[in-house]
Amino acid sequence: MQAFIPYAGVVLLVLSLGLNLLALIKIGKIRKAHDQLFSGKQVSSLEKIILELVKKSDKLDRDIEDLFNASNQLNKLSSRGLTRIGVVRYNPYGEKGHKNCFAIALVDGKRRGIVFSTLTTEQGIKIFAKQVNNGKSDIPLMKEEERALNTAK
Repeated sequence: MQAFIPYAGVVLLVLSLGLNLLALIKIGKIRKAHDQLFSGKQVSSLEKIILELVKKSDKLDRDIEDLFNASNQLNKLSSRGLTRIGVVRYNPYGEKGHKNCFAIALVDGKRRGIVFSTLTTEQGIKIFAKQVNNGKSDIPLMKEEERALNTAK
């Protein structure tokens, strides 16, 4: 048993040296990371930088929210405005006349609006207006007015 004690001491010594070597390697890696993190900067200035980044992040979040709200308002406005236009020129008299007559459809994003059409005669110009809801009119549309409405998709 006494012969076993020196071998156990050597094993413990080698094991202890190995663990110390691993610890030194780990400390070296931590020191390298520490040096990169704090190179030329003091801890208090890093805290200031982090606080500034948090403030900037909060401001960016508010700006993004403002832009999102503005985008929603623009979408609502654009769906209500008469943003879709269709124009059709036509000749109701066949080959005798010229294409002096026209139909114009002005509708919004929900296909609500108005269709104007003209009829040119020797006595003058007649203008007709028909209200449109969901792409349909209570008053029958001429084929040219329908074409103008379909063009205004």
